[in-house]
Amino acid sequence: MNRDPSARAHGTWLACLALYLVVCAVRWQYVARYGGTVPFWDEWDAGAAHLFKPWVEGTLSLSDLWSAHNEHRILPTRLLGLALFETVGHWDNHLEAQVNVFLFALVPALMFRFALAAAQSWLRIAMAVMVLSVSVLPFSWENFLVGFQSQFYFLLLAALGAMALAATRPWGLAANTAMFALAALACLTSASGLLAPLACAGLYLLRLWLLPREHPARALALATALVAGAAIAYATTPVVPGHQGLRAQDVAWLLDAINHVLGWPLKLRHWAPFVLWAPGAAGVALILMRRRAATADLFMLACLAWSLLQALAIGYSRGNGLMEVPSRYTDALIPGLVANAWFALRLVAEAMEKPAKVRMAALALCATFFTVYACAQAVRLPGDLAAMRDRHAHSLVQARNVACYLDSGAPACLQAGHFQIPYPDPVRLQHLLDDPAVRNLLVRCDIAPCQVREAGAATAP
Repeated sequence: MNRDPSARAHGTWLACLALYLVVCAVRWQYVARYGGTVPFWDEWDAGAAHLFKPWVEGTLSLSDLWSAHNEHRILPTRLLGLALFETVGHWDNHLEAQVNVFLFALVPALMFRFALAAAQSWLRIAMAVMVLSVSVLPFSWENFLVGFQSQFYFLLLAALGAMALAATRPWGLAANTAMFALAALACLTSASGLLAPLACAGLYLLRLWLLPREHPARALALATALVAGAAIAYATTPVVPGHQGLRAQDVAWLLDAINHVLGWPLKLRHWAPFVLWAPGAAGVALILMRRRAATADLFMLACLAWSLLQALAIGYSRGNGLMEVPSRYTDALIPGLVANAWFALRLVAEAMEKPAKVRMAALALCATFFTVYACAQAVRLPGDLAAMRDRHAHSLVQARNVACYLDSGAPACLQAGHFQIPYPDPVRLQHLLDDPAVRNLLVRCDIAPCQVREAGAATAP
């Protein structure tokens, strides 16, 4: 990595490719072992009723692709679903989850690309371990077992891509156009996608402080345009009346929920955010005082800000009684954790030439962060694996009950307990399964032959 520039660039891409393949290999095994073909929960309405049925009937319009799903617009997820449907000729959650493996693996590869900018080999190795840990541990199993959750991966890729351009190529028409396009794409993946243009705007405002003479008018104009785009996205976000009760009901609940989110992966430890986010806070303070930052520092700072904003959004929108971060939201915290690890290691690297007290303080901060993070992941790993196995067992029972109804037409097949069918309302599910277009989708997806035999074997006396 320290040879001539061409060899360094070649080595950088090889290292990113190696990490990408490792992440793909591990996540592929998760999906292969625990994934299921039966659509789950929101997929029945968003997929069967409002996407694939009108598609095969020739009634799908552009407005249907743009229309909101709850608070979210999920255009890329819908387009990916249709592309896979047309490619293989059937609707299959398992296939979508497999494709998501290759989609998500781009996220750690991109973050690792910036970590490789470090001059110290030990820092690059430590960052490789950190990036791998947040990519292969199964804490976000709710997302990678359900193909419909690709929206989270599109969100991460669009947001990180926009922030990467803002950090590395802040000027130039082509780069700015691509940045705005990615920021707009982030807004079309999730309601919280509007935080991507805000994070990019923050980078341009930071440049006004670090480099006040470098295109100040242009930086201010770009930041203003990005904030305006986020405001438009917020103004057009639908309000779901049934979700109002999920919000934090008062300031105390809000602060408590944010504390739990920022303390992830620890559970119910109010001191956790002060340990896990201390390196980032120290890194930001140092950058502001010195008024200079490397490109990688700017990108990691944007990642820090983006995950912090995501935590605030989760705490507000889902903060009523929130004691632990749901698995499906944890992917949004990955960039922030990686950024905190980066600043923890960077502080140590810079402190090596400082007085002993400074070195000891940096080492203590870094060691505390990684010790708490590693212990938290080790403690939660068995529970995450058990939850993933439990979801798989439920998916087999769900496949059996759906196949039972498809074969017999008996409503009793769907009158099962919680998670015994893949939709919360058995009457609505029965209505969908009675639709010939939806039934044809499920027959072509071949539920009965593969999953029912497995479920029968698993439940045989």
